[in-house]
Amino acid sequence: MKRRIVFIAVFMLCITMIFIVKSYALFETNGEATNELAIGKWTIYINDANVTFSDTIDLNYFTYHENDHVRPGYLAPGTGGDFSIILDARDTEVSMICNLEMDDEELDDHPNMWVDIKDASKTNLLDDEKNYQVIINHDDTVKYSHITYELHWTNNQVNDEADTHLIGQNININFDVHCEQYLGE
Repeated sequence: MKRRIVFIAVFMLCITMIFIVKSYALFETNGEATNELAIGKWTIYINDANVTFSDTIDLNYFTYHENDHVRPGYLAPGTGGDFSIILDARDTEVSMICNLEMDDEELDDHPNMWVDIKDASKTNLLDDEKNYQVIINHDDTVKYSHITYELHWTNNQVNDEADTHLIGQNININFDVHCEQYLGE
């Protein structure tokens, strides 16, 4: 008799386990879902060149301020020039912040030469004389910033010796542009 009770108990336990496994398998196999996430697009242009995935770009758009005493296309004391950087985020779907840092160390020996920064939109922040910060929000109707760097060279006889070292040389002014997603911080 004891054997029958043990046998019936083991048999019932096996049947119970089969039902539990079947019902668990049903719940697991019936669950399915699909999820599509839209990822915000990020595209940055500098002077119409797509720089989203590039490290360097050459900007040779210098406009000389000519006068009657210097041959066109050249700089000399008493002249100057300018160039523009147009930072464009027209295809960007996220807010972004860009920092432009100017390296004008070649002008360090020439106190009579300096660069002014001007912003045509007047909506961006000037950090100091060499650094500039642009914030472009994803919902802005105008998604670009037009920054002009104007080079001035005054004619000062105190600097004539340093100025003569520039004859036949190029002046390189380098920029580092760093852009990242802006989170309102």
